[in-house]
Amino acid sequence: LEPFNADNMLVPFEADLPVAIDSKLILEGIDGSLTSLEAGTDYIAPLINSTNVTGNFFISADTLEDDGIIKVVNEEKDNVLVLTSNLLRSGWRNNFEDSSVPQIALTSGGMDKIQAAKEGTISFSCTAEVDTMTLNNVIALLPGTDHTRAIVVGAHFDHMGQSGQTLYPGAVDNASGVATVLQLARLLSNTQPSVDIIFAFWNAEEHGQLGSKFGKTLFSQTYSTYCYLNVDCIGYK
Repeated sequence: LEPFNADNMLVPFEADLPVAIDSKLILEGIDGSLTSLEAGTDYIAPLINSTNVTGNFFISADTLEDDGIIKVVNEEKDNVLVLTSNLLRSGWRNNFEDSSVPQIALTSGGMDKIQAAKEGTISFSCTAEVDTMTLNNVIALLPGTDHTRAIVVGAHFDHMGQSGQTLYPGAVDNASGVATVLQLARLLSNTQPSVDIIFAFWNAEEHGQLGSKFGKTLFSQTYSTYCYLNVDCIGYK
């Protein structure tokens, strides 16, 4: 295997990422009871798509849906907060990244607390600073006889890290994918393929596939044709 980027397998790119997220989510029932939802336990702080948002949003029976999605509105009905525990719902990730509507990823426990309230108010605030950072993808090349075409096999190596006091180590998402691509690279390393084979490990996938989007641009500039195989969450049920 050779480094894809000259003499270094680290391929840097710049990304704007939120840091120092401080969020609060408080549920007030119609009886006046207060329940504080804990970051990491009841919701995943890195999966909040809006910064510097504050508001009171109202729960009623018609806002509770069966597919793991709750949409609540503020008093003026000019702002909507989307709460979801169904992270695999079709299209949710793209909508989460692109939407200007505040959205929060709940755990199943957090969803249970909100659904148990049936009616009440959610007070939500989130503040974060956005910094421009230099991150690295890791990209290796197995040269083929035809350098105009390539097969790219990729897996992201980042995960949620820590949310509140809860650590999300990412064994399934996506150490499983990284291990698979590493094993594939090992098995093929002494072969002579007909086209270039690239083994790519992406950073900042959880913030909107930033590393792989950079890779897409890079490969489009390098090859006339390439195909991509993504490996993610091996063994997930």
